Amino acid sequence: MNVLANPIVFIVSLILISLSIFFNWSRWAYSILIILTTLTFSLQVSFLYVNSLIKKKTGIQENFRLLPLKFGFYIFNRINSILKMTSEVFLKNTRRSNYSSIYSKYSTQISTATIYLLRCDNKEGKPENQNEWDEIQKITKDIPEYIKQISKYAASFDTTLWFSNEDKTKGMLDALIACGEFTACFSLIAHLIRFHDEDIKPGGVLNSIYINTLELWRSFCSNPYYLLTERIPEQTITRLNK
Repeated sequence: MNVLANPIVFIVSLILISLSIFFNWSRWAYSILIILTTLTFSLQVSFLYVNSLIKKKTGIQENFRLLPLKFGFYIFNRINSILKMTSEVFLKNTRRSNYSSIYSKYSTQISTATIYLLRCDNKEGKPENQNEWDEIQKITKDIPEYIKQISKYAASFDTTLWFSNEDKTKGMLDALIACGEFTACFSLIAHLIRFHDEDIKPGGVLNSIYINTLELWRSFCSNPYYLLTERIPEQTITRLNK
C-alpha cells in the first residue's frame, strides 16, 4: 500500500504500459500494468479529494500533505481505531442495553455485587449506590472500617490478565478475592431485605438462607478474610495492614 501511494510508481506504470504497447508484450503483463496504474491513479485522486475536503471543512488554505510512504501506516492505524471503537464503545452500549433489559424484567431476582460497593466513598459513609440503606443498616449495622479499607484497595486495581509478583507481595490478589466474597454476601442480604421481606421471616421459604448469610456476614465483619482462611493456610494469606 505504501508503494502504490507513491506518485513515482504511477509515472513508472504509465511508462511501462507505453512500452508494453510498443513492444507488444503479453496480455498478462499488460493487464497487470493496467491494474497497477488504475490503483495508483485512484490513490492520487483520493489524496487530491481529501486535500480539497479538508480545506473546505476547516478553512485552512495550506495543502494537506500525506506522505506516500506512510500511507499504509495511516490505513492500518485507522483500522485499529475502528476495531477499538467497536470493542470498547459499541460493545459497552450493547452490554448496557442488555443489563437494563434484564434488570427491568427481573428486578426482584437479580442482585449486583460491584467491587467498590463497600468502599463507602461518600459523605454518608454508606455502601455506594445502595438503595434503602436505612432498612439494611438496621440488620447489617455500619460497614466495618477494615472492610471499607480492603474494598477501596481492591477497587484501585486495574483490569488485567495477570498479577505481577509485586501485586501478590502487597496482597492485592487476596484482597480482591476477599472483597468479592464479603461484597457478594452483603449484596445478598441487602437484596433479601429489599425484595423478599416476607420470605425471610421465620417460616418463610428464604429464612434459612437469610440466617446463614447473616452469620457469614458477622464472620466477615470480624475477619474479612474469613472464607480464605477456610480454604488455604492462614500463613499464606497476605493481609492488608489496618
